[in-house]
Amino acid sequence: MEKYLFAGICHNIIICKPDLEIHNIDLRKIEVDLDKKVDLTFYDKKESDKVILYTLKEDILLEGFKDFIESQLKMYNLTDDENKEILLKLQSAEDANDIVNMAKNNECRETSYESALEHLYLEGGRDIRICYECIAFLKEAFSTEVNKNFPEYIENLIKKSARYNQISGTIRVFVE
Repeated sequence: MEKYLFAGICHNIIICKPDLEIHNIDLRKIEVDLDKKVDLTFYDKKESDKVILYTLKEDILLEGFKDFIESQLKMYNLTDDENKEILLKLQSAEDANDIVNMAKNNECRETSYESALEHLYLEGGRDIRICYECIAFLKEAFSTEVNKNFPEYIENLIKKSARYNQISGTIRVFVE
């Protein structure tokens, strides 16, 4: 099966609550590890019986999204016309829901809504499942024979190139 490397703005982060309960793990421990990957101050937290949901704050997405995507597209080596087409479509978004729906419906070339499951392995063989739902701005076929650190390298490059924009604190790169 072909795998894809994708980079995206984490819109939702979902932790399976039963994983915490089964292993008797305090959520704060998981949040410390998670905060090393994404800036949790940019997220609102909700809990149900089954999941803990972190949703990207609307103002964070709206404030940084268009500038961030524009800077990433410039590095993606698209023609000016291709960039313009994508940016015009994104500028038509009136709120965060419009941006998310455009990605979910693949309305805007070069963006999609992707999800990835990450396993956080703790001492004693304990496994916590974390699902990331992302507004992807990069998606490429990927050979799994490539160095396993390559996705982290790409993630660090994106974060460093966009460090001026707070949305860079929401970026993750996955191979799915």
